[in-house]
Amino acid sequence: MPPGVSETRRTVQIRPYARLLTMLGDQLIKNDRIALAEIIKNAYDADATLVEVDFDNFASATMRARPESGISIQDNGDGMSAAIVLEHWINPATPGKLERKQVVPTTPRGRVLQGEKGIGRFAIFKIGSRAKVITRRRGEPSEQVVTYDLRFLDEGQAGGEGNLNESQSEAAASEQSETLPPPRFLDQIPVEYLSRSPEVFVGPGAGGTRIEISSLRSGWGVADIRRARQDVSRLQPLTIDALKSRTSSTDKFDVHFLASGEEMSFAADIDATRNDLFENRAVLRVRAHFDDRTSTFDLTVNGERRQVRLDDPAVAGLLLFREYFGSVEGRRGPQDVECGPFDADFFVFDFRPSAPMEYRLDKADRELLRQHRVYLYRDGIRVMPYGDPEDDWLRLDIIRGTKAARHIFSNDQTVGFVWITQRSNPDLRDKTNREGLVDAGNASRDFVALLTVLVSYLRTAYFQSYLAAGERREVVATNRVSSARSSLTSLATDPLLPPARRAEVRDAVGALEVHLAELERRVRLTEDLAGVGMSVESASHDILAAAGRAVRLAHSLRERIEDLVPGNMWLFSQMDALIEDATFVNERLTDVQGLFVSTRKRPGKMSVIDYVKRTQRIFAGAIGRDRVRVLIEEPFGPLVVKSTDAALLQVFVNLFDNAIYWLRGEEDERRIHVRIDASRECVWFGDSGPGVAADYREFIFEPFYSGKGDDGKGLGLYIARQVGIRSGFTIALSNDAPLDVKGAVFQISFGEAI
Repeated sequence: MPPGVSETRRTVQIRPYARLLTMLGDQLIKNDRIALAEIIKNAYDADATLVEVDFDNFASATMRARPESGISIQDNGDGMSAAIVLEHWINPATPGKLERKQVVPTTPRGRVLQGEKGIGRFAIFKIGSRAKVITRRRGEPSEQVVTYDLRFLDEGQAGGEGNLNESQSEAAASEQSETLPPPRFLDQIPVEYLSRSPEVFVGPGAGGTRIEISSLRSGWGVADIRRARQDVSRLQPLTIDALKSRTSSTDKFDVHFLASGEEMSFAADIDATRNDLFENRAVLRVRAHFDDRTSTFDLTVNGERRQVRLDDPAVAGLLLFREYFGSVEGRRGPQDVECGPFDADFFVFDFRPSAPMEYRLDKADRELLRQHRVYLYRDGIRVMPYGDPEDDWLRLDIIRGTKAARHIFSNDQTVGFVWITQRSNPDLRDKTNREGLVDAGNASRDFVALLTVLVSYLRTAYFQSYLAAGERREVVATNRVSSARSSLTSLATDPLLPPARRAEVRDAVGALEVHLAELERRVRLTEDLAGVGMSVESASHDILAAAGRAVRLAHSLRERIEDLVPGNMWLFSQMDALIEDATFVNERLTDVQGLFVSTRKRPGKMSVIDYVKRTQRIFAGAIGRDRVRVLIEEPFGPLVVKSTDAALLQVFVNLFDNAIYWLRGEEDERRIHVRIDASRECVWFGDSGPGVAADYREFIFEPFYSGKGDDGKGLGLYIARQVGIRSGFTIALSNDAPLDVKGAVFQISFGEAI
């Protein structure tokens, strides 16, 4: 030690700076959507069954945040006592939940506690700078209120100025100038606390927590809120039928999104509308369990069960397996994996335009599937951001791009659900920033490696066989036709064949050429019609959404006009007419949605008369223009059948369309008569048109046959019949229907009425 310098020794305390509080939320959590999900997870841990997220005072049309906007999150969970608020809630990194999990890891409702780090609550400050927390412990007499105001940190931090709008910055600066200088250290931040008689959670058994956030840090908007709602709806697994045994639970946890107290509407997610994608359109439907004790995958692929050990040559020979579990000296082998057991469900799709018909996807199917990737769920709650469209945590696209596409599926071709638990996988832990798993030790790396090896095995062992079988079928069919044509052509010029026989062969070759040309024409027509249908289907969803917005906007303008120009009856009448027209467009588009593949559901209980009337509404314009009288009767009560929207609509749309077409040439009264007979489980549909000529009756259900000349494609009745066969009912011409029309009469017979 230099001369004249004395030694000083003392104990100092760590004092976190005040900005740590916003760093825990603003800088540690990636975005507002993840922050919102973190707050909602706290409601889940509190055994809430209902959470309401209210975007208050946002711009009505765009849902853009304004200076006065706020977001409240209210649940009906257990709530917090004064002791919990004062000892745990306001203190970062409290070990309360961690200590509780070590003693009782589940809630009274049986939920596995998700939180443990004690910082998730500060996601509040990713969303906004001011917050009021109102909570009441169920069964306690008082309500606790905690108020934070951290706007001084937005004003003072480098880079923080951009988070506030001008009026907020001026307000914060004004308040600060009238008070003491802003706090420098965390323990200097004033937090208002109030214990009061209940004002929010009123009633003897009331309880829960309400968080009101203002001075918002982000602009928000319709797209942001829609994405946030998607994230929250996927906190729990998608309830598609194929996952029922994984997700079956009576535990209720509903999250509603509101705009100034009014429920917001969103398009149904994949779980509600597209079960058939997973049940019928997935080429591979895989259920897997990995047993870490035996290093074995127990697989069920398309109903076929197989056990595959990691040392099986079919697995050990995979490039991805060798790269991770290779034989380099000192490297850990597959028997040393540390991640623990896990379960997985994978659904693999064929995105090629040339896919076999039963697996072919239209544009809407592909776009819907691309919204989902491989999800990870711990104890039934999603680990974010795994499963987001832009997330590739298994590196599937990287592997395809850097090695070879034949090694792995593409990221958007595969939708997966991976299941772990805190008990069985203690080393698979969330990062503090909620951006996936902690990459520490070997557990997470083993876990990801095993999943990519599994996906690679499925690609080589199953999907490759599927592709080869399809190619074989195409080659065989093409070769057979080409070979037959070549043989016949040779025979037609064979001098050893008698002239009469050569002439017959030439006629046969000519007939074959005509037949092949007709088949090619039909294929082109079918593909063209399919393309039109897919385009209309894709456009209809956007048009329907726009029509719905137009209706809401028209109503809003009507109310505004009454305020601005009261008493202007002409303007009021014009707005009423606009609302009526927009509503009509919206309702007609809604009526036809069931026809589209993207909205088809599994068979359910259907009231036949509802679909007849729904189809009548679809053709209301043509019925009115052509002065067609429609009689619908149901003399023996309602006929309820097991079917689908698409099947019933397909049949009645074709019948109404054909009837209206043929009635246009009739001079007498034009009538359509529909009789629904529940006693005989059938429907008769007839019109007063010219009927079906005797020579044509046997052909009208054949593909590409049409009596309409160039106006017809010859597919309507054929498709209606085929859809009926798949859906459990038949359609045929009838000669003895109890109708008062004598034109074309059809009988639809249901094999299973309810």
